[in-house]
Amino acid sequence: MGILGKSGENNVLKNTISQRKLSGISALILTFIAVSMSLFQIYSNSFGLIPEMQKTNIHVSFLLALAFFLYPTRRNAQNGNPRFYDYLLVFIAAILPLYMAFRYNAEFARIGDANSVDIFIGTVTIIFILEATRRTLGP
Repeated sequence: MGILGKSGENNVLKNTISQRKLSGISALILTFIAVSMSLFQIYSNSFGLIPEMQKTNIHVSFLLALAFFLYPTRRNAQNGNPRFYDYLLVFIAAILPLYMAFRYNAEFARIGDANSVDIFIGTVTIIFILEATRRTLGP
């Protein structure tokens, strides 16, 4: 038994666990994303010669998709399958970092001279990362 006692530990767990309990097609989509991420990590770290900037952006894309898929907007929100807007957020969160991954050669050629689209995509990506952090760690 810890410092908080049995009931205190249960309250802490109840207040910190807000992950969705997925079923049906949502569980299959989650499994696909997670397995794809694992296979990408194995490939890119073992066999693939992918530049670090591209690898990092793809990694962030997978993590953002998982965070928005697994964690609801509010801690006390419905704990079931994601709603339509959650799927939209997952899609946008996954696409944003991929913009930089697929535009790697153009970025490399400009040597960091970002244009307005790059700045916009970067700003929105940072906002999505902060929101994913808020969802996973809580307010």
